[in-house]
Amino acid sequence: FACWQTKIKDVHQENLTVTGAIKALQQRFMNYADNASNRKKQDFLIDKMVPYFKNFDKQGFKLERTMIQVKWELIKDVMLTGHSPMLVSNDSFNVAYYFTEYPIDWKQQLRFPLLQYYLATKYFACEVDKLKIGTYCLSENKFSIQSYGLKDIENAIEEARSIFKTIDQEFKR
Repeated sequence: FACWQTKIKDVHQENLTVTGAIKALQQRFMNYADNASNRKKQDFLIDKMVPYFKNFDKQGFKLERTMIQVKWELIKDVMLTGHSPMLVSNDSFNVAYYFTEYPIDWKQQLRFPLLQYYLATKYFACEVDKLKIGTYCLSENKFSIQSYGLKDIENAIEEARSIFKTIDQEFKR
């Protein structure tokens, strides 16, 4: 799956064609044991490449960046860091999305309001409601994106700061 994501990003950056990405993915699987499980995984990933690009084009998206470094000091001396999801836009709004093989649960979505705020203000320099965030799910062949309201974002930021303050205080004890 990580290789699939890398090849998708290579196509977006015009380092590979879709056909070249499929061939590269097939070659990668030659390094794995030839068994039913690996063949099933290979078929799944290869079968999802073309539908992804069709959905991407259908949305009118254009690539902004495959990712940026997130460095956000939520409280003094405590940073929220990591890699952003894919960053794209169309004529109506900006989008940040992660790839998932299967639908994700609510716990994995807790970071989305924080990332929406950070990416809207620090990368896209837009109003927070002009950024949608979510996933592209391979098993469903679809984007699942939304825009969190300002109140939800403010609550998420306050909760994160509170948690980080508690952890920082306990760490200093």
